[in-house]
Amino acid sequence: MRRHPRRIPTRSHSAYPIVEGVIRNPWLVAALAVTACQPDLPKYESVDQSVDANSFDDSIGESGTVIPVEESFVVATYNIHHAVGPDGRLDLDRIADVLLSTGAEIVGLQEVDVIFGSRSEFEDQASALATSLNMNHAFGANLDLEPLEAGAPRRQYGTAILTSWTIEESSNTMLPNIGGEPRGLLEAKLLVGERTLRVFNTHLENGNAEERKLQVDAIAERLVSTGETLLLLGDLNATPEASELVPLQAFLEDAWELGGVGPGYTHPAGDPRHRLDYVWIGDDIRVRRVSTIDDETASDHFPLVAELMLAPSIVTGP
Repeated sequence: MRRHPRRIPTRSHSAYPIVEGVIRNPWLVAALAVTACQPDLPKYESVDQSVDANSFDDSIGESGTVIPVEESFVVATYNIHHAVGPDGRLDLDRIADVLLSTGAEIVGLQEVDVIFGSRSEFEDQASALATSLNMNHAFGANLDLEPLEAGAPRRQYGTAILTSWTIEESSNTMLPNIGGEPRGLLEAKLLVGERTLRVFNTHLENGNAEERKLQVDAIAERLVSTGETLLLLGDLNATPEASELVPLQAFLEDAWELGGVGPGYTHPAGDPRHRLDYVWIGDDIRVRRVSTIDDETASDHFPLVAELMLAPSIVTGP
C-alpha cells in the first residue's frame, strides 16, 4: 500500500502555544494542511474556541502554576471492515486516506485482519496502516487461528490502536462470551509529556444484548481499577439509550453528548441511521468538538473523530 510520508511524526510530548486566547495545535494544523490536497475526502475541520484553564476542576494553590500540557489533541474510532467497502472492494489505501484526513493522533480500529485470509490478501493490516501513516501501533487478536500451512504465521483478527505518541505498554483482555464472536479489550499506555494516558479500544457483541452487558460490566471493572486518565474508543454495537451501556456512565462521559456536531450516525455508511461508535472520556479530559467523517466508500462504518483537551497540569512553584 502507499506510504504517507507527510503524516504527523511520531512524538512523545509537546506544549502548544496559546495565541489570542485560542489554543493552536500545530500538529493538527499540519495534518489538515496535508489533507487539503485531497478534495475527494470529507475533511475534519477544527473549530477555534477560547479555553480557560480555570474551567477545569483542578484547584490551583498559591505556589501552583498551570502548565499547558497537550491542551488539544485528536482521536478517532473506526470500524474498518477489514478494508472492504460497501462496493465489495478490498482497498486498505482508502482506509489510510480516510485516517489521514482526520488528523488523529490516537486511533482505535475495529475489524482488523492480520494475516487472516484471502479476503484481505493475508496482509497484516495493523502494521501496514501504521507504517503508511508513520504511527506506532498495538494489536489485539480476538480470533487467533492456526495457519493454513505449517510454519506460516497465525491468522488473526481483532482491534488495533494507532498513535503518534509513544506506547509504553499494551495488552489485550478477552471479554465474556456466551456463544457469540470472541471479543476483547485492547489497552495501551501512552506517554504524553510527563503524564500517562490509558487508551482502551473494543468491539462488542452485535446480536445479543445480554452478552454485550456482560462485556460492558467487565470493561467497567477494568477501567475503574486503572487510576489513570482514560479514553475508551470503539464500536459498541449499541445505541446510546441501550441499558447495557449504563455502567460506563458512572465514571465516563460520552464525548458526543458534550460536543457532537450533526446527527452522529456512523452505520451503515451508505445510509447511516445508528450511532454505534463512541469516544468515552474520563474526568480530566474535556471535549472541543466531535463529528463523523462521511466517507461512504472505504468501510461500512463512518469514523468518529473527537478533538479533546487534557486538563492543565499543576506543579509546585519555587
